[in-house]
Amino acid sequence: MWEHLLLDGDGVAPRYGLTESEVEEIGGTLWHEFAYQAETPKHNWKELEKDYWTRFIEEIQKKRHFKGSLDELIQMTDEFIRPVEGMNILLEKLQAKGIDLAICSNNNEFWFRRQMDKLELHRFFSPSKVVLSCRVGKPKSSPRYEMFHAVSDVIASSNSECVFVDDRVGNVRQALQCGITGIYFPSASPYGAQYLESLLEKMGI
Repeated sequence: MWEHLLLDGDGVAPRYGLTESEVEEIGGTLWHEFAYQAETPKHNWKELEKDYWTRFIEEIQKKRHFKGSLDELIQMTDEFIRPVEGMNILLEKLQAKGIDLAICSNNNEFWFRRQMDKLELHRFFSPSKVVLSCRVGKPKSSPRYEMFHAVSDVIASSNSECVFVDDRVGNVRQALQCGITGIYFPSASPYGAQYLESLLEKMGI
């Protein structure tokens, strides 16, 4: 999500007159810092979110004066959580068919919580079936496939019975190498969820 939030035409970089290169560098650094930090009872997702943007401001101010505030940056986040057209309808259909749905996401606690709330993902995914890199401690690109094994565990299925959908080719390759059927679904597809639905139908799902 950070690429959109920081670099889109109405994101942090253009809004505050920053260069894409400096923002991309800081965004990449902070992603590696926060992608593997799980919340704790003493340090919840809201505190982690504040820590993230405090660090962002600190890093920017090493290079130039920055006028943005912590509260402004946090409030911007929801603007960049944008649903894929038709996806809720597709999820409803899969749910009605009794398909066991799970989330496998390279994500941190605070952006996931905001996505969960704004997109109402709780309608389709129970908390026990959410696998995040910040909780597993490894990304989908890990050679040991920890996230993929975690997903097959939470839905109590073998890898060969799972279907993994992702908008990054590298992640789909990882799933395939782990014995999971993988579907590449570009989130910017002009056909929205209809394209994904047609693929699943051809697979008998």
